[in-house]
Amino acid sequence: MKTRNGFVSNSSSSSFVVAFPKMPNSESDVLNFMFNGKEGGVSVYDYDGLSYAQVAKIVFDDLEHKNAKAVALKDIVELFYPRYHYYPGGHSVFWIGRTNDEHGGAETGHCGRYYGNDKELMEQLRKMIVEDEGIEKSEREEEARIKRRIGPRPAYAYKGGENPYTKKPYTAKEIKAHDDYYEKEKEFIKNDKEYKDFDTKRWERHRIHWDKVHKLQEKIAKEDAQNFLDDNKGKFVFIVSYSDNDGAQGCTMEHGNIFRNVPHVAVSQH
Repeated sequence: MKTRNGFVSNSSSSSFVVAFPKMPNSESDVLNFMFNGKEGGVSVYDYDGLSYAQVAKIVFDDLEHKNAKAVALKDIVELFYPRYHYYPGGHSVFWIGRTNDEHGGAETGHCGRYYGNDKELMEQLRKMIVEDEGIEKSEREEEARIKRRIGPRPAYAYKGGENPYTKKPYTAKEIKAHDDYYEKEKEFIKNDKEYKDFDTKRWERHRIHWDKVHKLQEKIAKEDAQNFLDDNKGKFVFIVSYSDNDGAQGCTMEHGNIFRNVPHVAVSQH
């Protein structure tokens, strides 16, 4: 297992901000904090799972291995801020528990004391993202207009492939037409002044937009993180991460709701 050092791609990973009554000095302390000193087990999916004592040992070892200290506000803000995003109506992105709002879009989390507690800031973020979506749509249309000067785009085709509609292999002529257009497009993007000017302005606008989004996300995260610390004054607050990339044990630690008996916030990083 590991304390939070990022996450492994192509796997599920979750970080947990947890508040224990005090810094544990033993596995027994962790067992008492997490499971009231009782024995039992945690299992998810078809795995055999772990006993409460095993879970307590893993958490204690993680803290001891990293010589863990109570985290600061900035540590929680760093973990929290990427969570805040809004998908406007029309996006097909789906996740378990998604709830659309009156605008047809959805926040990536359910607003509460530790997620988007400041409704005004969350509304600012929503409007900022929706406005950017509209601008991006116009940019895509402008890009398509400029690229029409390259000529008609042929159907996608590649060597060894099969047309999904006709169920027949792509012909040499189809493949050559696709490859020739691809080479023309690369040269066009590299050398066409109108396109280069457009692309430079587009990415500069994106940079400015995401800088504003990032600052707003951090502002929201700072308030939510402070709420968690205020609600757990005097306690030992720490961050650990678990991933199903670590096999059955990691999957159980990540998805087994192991911190259900202590104050915590789970942050999924898929």
